Amino acid sequence: MSVLGPIFMNSRSYYGKIAFSSFDLSFMLLFYVAIIFLFFLSFNHFLTSCSERNVKKIIILLFSFIGLFECFVFVAFADIQPPEIDGGHVFMKAFDLLQNNGSLSEDSIYFQIYPNNIPIMLFRYIIYYLLPIHSNKELFIVDHAVCLAILNIGIFYSWKVVSLLLGRRMSAIFLLLVLSCAPIFFYTLYFYSDTLMIMMPPLLLYVWLRYEQRRRPIDAILFCFLLAVGCVLRQNLILFLPAIILYLILRSKLKTACIIGTSVIILIILMQLATGNLAEKAHIKAMPQYKMPTTHWVMLGLSEQGRYNIRDFKKTLGQPTQAQKKEINLCEIKKRLTTRSVSELSYLWLLKAFRVYADGSMGYYWYMGNTSNHSLIYDYFFGGQKQLVLFIVQIFHCFHFMLLFCSVMRFFRLKKVDVSLLIQIMLFGNYLFYIFIWEAEPRYALLFLFPMLIGCCYGLKELTRLMQKVRNHVSLKLPWINTQRGAHLFFIVLICLAAIHLKPITQDSDVQYRYSVNQSQRKGGIYAHVSEQNVVRQTFYADRDFDHIALGKAGSIGKANYQLTIHPLSGKKQKTKKIISADDMEKDRLSELVLDHTLPGKMDYQLTISKITGQKDAFLDLSIHGKGLFEQRDLYLEGVLFQDAHLVMNKDLQFRVYKKVYKPYLSVAMYFFLLSLALAMLIFFADVYRKPEPNPMHLHPDPV
Repeated sequence: MSVLGPIFMNSRSYYGKIAFSSFDLSFMLLFYVAIIFLFFLSFNHFLTSCSERNVKKIIILLFSFIGLFECFVFVAFADIQPPEIDGGHVFMKAFDLLQNNGSLSEDSIYFQIYPNNIPIMLFRYIIYYLLPIHSNKELFIVDHAVCLAILNIGIFYSWKVVSLLLGRRMSAIFLLLVLSCAPIFFYTLYFYSDTLMIMMPPLLLYVWLRYEQRRRPIDAILFCFLLAVGCVLRQNLILFLPAIILYLILRSKLKTACIIGTSVIILIILMQLATGNLAEKAHIKAMPQYKMPTTHWVMLGLSEQGRYNIRDFKKTLGQPTQAQKKEINLCEIKKRLTTRSVSELSYLWLLKAFRVYADGSMGYYWYMGNTSNHSLIYDYFFGGQKQLVLFIVQIFHCFHFMLLFCSVMRFFRLKKVDVSLLIQIMLFGNYLFYIFIWEAEPRYALLFLFPMLIGCCYGLKELTRLMQKVRNHVSLKLPWINTQRGAHLFFIVLICLAAIHLKPITQDSDVQYRYSVNQSQRKGGIYAHVSEQNVVRQTFYADRDFDHIALGKAGSIGKANYQLTIHPLSGKKQKTKKIISADDMEKDRLSELVLDHTLPGKMDYQLTISKITGQKDAFLDLSIHGKGLFEQRDLYLEGVLFQDAHLVMNKDLQFRVYKKVYKPYLSVAMYFFLLSLALAMLIFFADVYRKPEPNPMHLHPDPV
């Protein structure tokens, strides 16, 4: 599905000009996956000839590369703020607690509906409370730093696990696999339970390995405690528990399985009680008439797209008691299972599998749209020009699944109950849960991503063994086939692909949007009202030149003309005016309005919308980001909204300020630089395998 999925989706809108068609895209995915495959094989082969000292140097170098990439993400995208959903709600409540000495100043209906997010909110508040900073922008940096630290803990303990199980050389390959998984670094910009608990599975695996090696009760206690803490912060981590219990049963350790299972459940209950007491002190009290029961997420998993949707949300929320909520959920679940055919259910499950697991991006860009700096580099990683990054991410994702498949082949060859099988049980349970039972969101794949990469190391070891057998067989049966000829063939195909795609990527111009403001969110039933007596003003900061404005129209009545006036708030008061009518704008959409000339950047501006002519009772309502069901949040911090002479607190128009630029997707230099990376991998492969196979007796020892 990861390779062939583009054939069944609108790849043109998803991958842009990277490929001519879906079939071309799938072929390129397969081709570059093969190059990555050859590179990892050759890198593994290269490590076997390295001394222990050189292996340590390579590991330090790879850790340095990881650190450099993390610094790049941290610095280049420091202006990214929490999104409007999920993590954004958690931030607002934690910030509210900070501003009001540990108690919420406004309604907390969000936590009445989703009490599962109370622990992560309290954890976030404790971090904020311990720091001497209270401004929004500084706290956003703190969020990124905490997520970065959590990611490094996950990387370190995953590396330790691989070192213990497969040796130092394979741990170097693991670090290379980490570098090939870019979304985990991008997710450090999003503070939420999914990104915080990414460290927990490798940490649990490491503690469990220590327990099996030393048989100390303290390790077992620590394992149970960490798993319970993880389950309180991220409830779906509970999937680790049946995996470890089944693993112990397969090893005929039924008593240990019962003790571990019982201890974890007791600890979870105690910690939930403690969390509930803390929540009550913050004036967050449980209200069953709002709380979503577990059956709600199962019902969402059987919706048309298998994910969250507002219709199912309202259906459950509208029931006054927990019993009625569960009853309507169960009725809907039964109805959806019985009225759909096998083919319809199969399609739904395949769709969920593709959304959660086959898409290598894991939807990282969904949560990065709220930023105060729409730089060019932001556009190529998170914005409208991210197609190349998505394509590269998908190549490595396909490669990871290929290695994971090989790790399964290893089990069927050895029939051995070891940590590799534990990882496979864990991942398989994860797949079953999100495909057949729970709602499906791309970020859910994050939780068990590190176990997947550890499983990839087992797969690469098995793949190396298989390829050695194939090479030996081919050298005897088909001596005219060798490594150099294979590398030459790949080189020819690479040159052909480069020539075919050179023009559309580096020469054909296309429109690109350079945003100064991209406040595209709208919420609530209150609008900015423009009439004979009412005027709307919105201030904003433009960090670059612009010649377009886009406004959201909520509704209008009558025929009238309206005037848009833009003028700088400082310096020369030169005004730019544009006359529009309500018919120039589409309802419930952002409508593009072209200015007469380009206005300079690096300035604060005011946009004024007023009525100038038309029917007396005619008016225009503009969409704003107001208050919906949950808290009111100011998404655009660089400006304010005025209705007439009154400041509208924490609200802004739904609007965009930008300039259209027509240029090729990539420069020729960047295009050939990226191709040179693939070429370097092929050269490395050809060079490493030019040498004869090393004698196993002469290899440097790598004790496990």
